[in-house]
Amino acid sequence: MKLFYLNPVGLSYEDFGGEMVAVNFETGKYYGLSGSALAIWQLLIRPHSIDELVLELQKRYLPGEHDIRQMVEGFVKILDDEKLLLEIEANEQIAVANDAEMTPFEAPNLEVHSDLQELIMLDPVHDADPDHGWPVRRPES
Repeated sequence: MKLFYLNPVGLSYEDFGGEMVAVNFETGKYYGLSGSALAIWQLLIRPHSIDELVLELQKRYLPGEHDIRQMVEGFVKILDDEKLLLEIEANEQIAVANDAEMTPFEAPNLEVHSDLQELIMLDPVHDADPDHGWPVRRPES
């Protein structure tokens, strides 16, 4: 069984009261997560299979117009394509139940932003300039 979890290398994220912002310092992209993406992201802190993710979301959300399994599979694929996940093979894992109040399921949403990619990718030690400070993008040779 495949288990997925957040790639800890170069990834930083914070929850701002219901909206998650994540930065991948390896690629320079940053992301905005909303809807059920927050719940999925928080579950992916520890390894989970697709089945476990779906089961956990079914415990948290009322059925709605979305097919939870299809949404989870698609969202995990997007996270994997963005190199935000690692994958391992493992035996069955027990999912932890959550007794929180259930709300309607919303489709997971990941906004990808690359407009600050060059700035995020700058190396503050090696890209510093004694006359201009940092970060200063050096001319390409």
